[in-house]
Formats: sequence, structure tokens, C-alpha cells
Amino acid sequence: MPKSPPSPHPDTIAAYLAGTHDGPIAEAPLIDWASSMTSAWNVRAVQVLTKDFFSYVRQKELHKLVQLLGPNIGNDEINIGLGKILNIHQAIKDKLDHKRSTLQRRLRKFNNPHAPPAAEVLEALNFKARQEAIRVRRRERRTLVSCVLYISDYFYFNNV
Repeated sequence: MPKSPPSPHPDTIAAYLAGTHDGPIAEAPLIDWASSMTSAWNVRAVQVLTKDFFSYVRQKELHKLVQLLGPNIGNDEINIGLGKILNIHQAIKDKLDHKRSTLQRRLRKFNNPHAPPAAEVLEALNFKARQEAIRVRRRERRTLVSCVLYISDYFYFNNV
């Protein structure tokens, strides 16, 4: 069964919305996977991730991997250079939104009450695999027969 990544507790989100909680933190920025990326909690989480992104790049020395921005690039120049190449905030938001929608789609498929039982699905997949194996064997035999006929015709007509 697909499982969603850790999410903040609903009480924590409610406290954040009421103004009694600070919201997502940089050390463990949890995303509310059940809500859209435009929810207040998720908007704040993306802001925290964006703000923390450049310090993470400096801390892990990932700027050494960014050779496209030019030789001898400094830490401050990375922020400017990456900002020119990519809107970091939008990239993080888009990636998380894609992850959230993929996760929800998988959970909907799994939780579908009209879905056939797992054993039935497995049997159908095995049947398809067996049918494909039969088709492959037939194709191989036809190819082999064609080659044998071609070779026998070749020798027959060249030796006559």
C-alpha cells in the first residue's frame, strides 16, 4: 500500500492558522500532502525551503557543481546566478505539487472501492505475461522457419 510522507498533525496546522504556532521550520519542513500547495501551511513551507536553499547549497558546497555559471564563482554569486537561471521558489513549489498530485492519484487508485481484489489483478497480469510469452515464442518460430526456408531456397537455386 502506498504511504504518504510525514505530514504535520492537523492540530499543528490549525494552531498555525490560528496564529499560535510558527508553522514549518527549516530543520524539518513538513508538507501538508492532503492540501493543495496554495494552502497557508504549504505556502509557508515552500518559503522556508526557498530561504534555506541557498544556505544548504553553501553548507554542502554544492556550488562547486555549478560550473555553468562561470569559473571561480563565489557563494554570493551563486545566489544571483541561480536566480537568473531558475526561479527557485517556483521550481520547489512545482516539484512538491507534482509529488503531491502523484501521491494522491496513487492513493485514490489503491483506495478505490470498485477496484478488483489484488489476487484478481495479479492473475490478470500473469495471464497477460503468459500470452506475451506465447506470442514471442510464435514470432521466434516464424522467424526461424523463414530463415530455414530462405537458406534452403538459396542453396536449391544456387546448386541447380
